[in-house]
Formats: sequence, C-alpha cells, structure tokens
Amino acid sequence: MKKSLFFVIPVLILVGASLYSAMVLNNTTAVFPDPDSGDGIALEVFGEGNPQIAGLMIDGAANFLNSYSEAILLLKEYEIGCKAPFNFTIALAKTNAAIESLESAHNYYTQAISIGEKLQYVELNRNKLLSYDYNTRTAAEKLNVEISSEVTGFLSQGDVIGLYRRNIERVDTILLLLKSIHEKLEAGIKPDVTQFWTVLHNYSETALFGNYATILSKAALK
Repeated sequence: MKKSLFFVIPVLILVGASLYSAMVLNNTTAVFPDPDSGDGIALEVFGEGNPQIAGLMIDGAANFLNSYSEAILLLKEYEIGCKAPFNFTIALAKTNAAIESLESAHNYYTQAISIGEKLQYVELNRNKLLSYDYNTRTAAEKLNVEISSEVTGFLSQGDVIGLYRRNIERVDTILLLLKSIHEKLEAGIKPDVTQFWTVLHNYSETALFGNYATILSKAALK
C-alpha cells in the first residue's frame, strides 16, 4: 500500500492558524536604533524598530512563507501520486520555486544580520527582553514548550542577532532537504515519502520558531 501524507495535513492547518499579521520574527527589530533619528531611539515602523532591518525581516518572512506554500503544493503532488502516476514535471517546478523563495529569504535575513551587527542595541528595549517572564506567557498562549524554550533562550539574553542566526540555520536545513529532493526528481526518481515528512516537519517548526519570536518579543517590548 502506498504511503500517504494525508495524516499530517491537520498539522499544517494548525500551524497556518497560528500565523497572523506580523508573523515571523517581527517586533524583534525594536531593539535596533534608527540611525536617522536624532536620539538613536527605535522608531515604530510597521510595528517594529529600525526601518531598514524591519523591511528586510518582512521581506525574508514573506519569501519564507511563499516557499512554504510552494512546498505544500509539492506535498499535494505526492499525495495525488499515491493513486495516480506521479507528475515529475509539476513536482520539479514546485521544488524549484520553493528553493528559489527560500534562498531569497536567506539573503534577506543575512542582510538584516549584517546591518544589525553594526548597531548597538537600544538598551531600554533590550532590558525589557532580559526581564520578561517568558514561561508565564508560553503557558498562557499554550505554545509548544520545546520551540518556545529555544526562542526564549535567545530573547532572555537579549540576543536578537543570535535568534536571527538560528533562524538562518533552520532555513539552511530546509534548503538542503529540498535540494536532495530536487536531485532525485531531476534523475527521474520519486523521493521516498519520509523525505517529504522531514521537509514538512522542518517548515512547520521553523514557522513556529519565527512566530513564537514575534509573540514573545511583542509581549516583552510592550
């Protein structure tokens, strides 16, 4: 009997429901000063701080979510292929699109880090991150404890750059998985279903990682 992806689809629905407006790694940029402001204090731009870093993080998030969407369509092709001939052409196109968008996300995130490393944190906002009760918020929001703890490990130290670097590591892991699938598809080999499960798992956790960073930093920086 062919293995199906269907049993994991409810997870996607739950993840999608948890992502809202400013979704992935937003609000964290409030710790960076706006170089154009006279006193160097972070400004409120798109609900964020430094406008250049905020713009790059928004572009990175948009491309990450676009890549995630393409990956979902790739998974749909595998699901359809459980009862009909697998369409290598469509699967390869969706894989290429997912890779392209994720590489763009990586580039935007890298640019944001490059700019942020040259700036000193706004101490007022960084101190808010250092003193916040993340455990209480995690429980109140019913967040996944393991992922929330990883995010909290950075925020509680005021290490926003470290948080961004960890996000890039997660993105790079997904890229490697997608490129492995791409190689098999180009060779006319249908990847094993476990490769698609792993891709799905990593997208879901990375989306939650970014979303939790937004939820927790927004609460801390009020």
